[in-house]
Amino acid sequence: MSATAAREHILELAKAGLGRDALSAASDIATSAISRIKSGRSTLIRKHTEDKLLAISNDAVSDGSLVKARPTWRQINALLAEGFTKAELARRLNYKTGSLQLGKKWILARNAARVDRLYRMLMKE
Repeated sequence: MSATAAREHILELAKAGLGRDALSAASDIATSAISRIKSGRSTLIRKHTEDKLLAISNDAVSDGSLVKARPTWRQINALLAEGFTKAELARRLNYKTGSLQLGKKWILARNAARVDRLYRMLMKE
């Protein structure tokens, strides 16, 4: 069958920060096959391959993947507006340096998840 739907899905997941290694881990499809589908070199794939790829959601992001930092910074800025300092947030996040050292455009998925958990906990109070 045509690989078009799978290719489009892979490209959307790539925009969300999922690389071929994360896709391979989530689908049990070889990274080389994922690369061929993504690049368009493979135009036909088997139905079960398509099913496996289309079943992958953004939740498959691994801890070491890069994700967009904007949503995390929105949460941090909301906490700062509530009166928390960056040093206090870093302490609550168990960062060793005592300061927030997060990129402005991209951050690790594990850091985004940590900030999200802290934000949900603090904003419930």
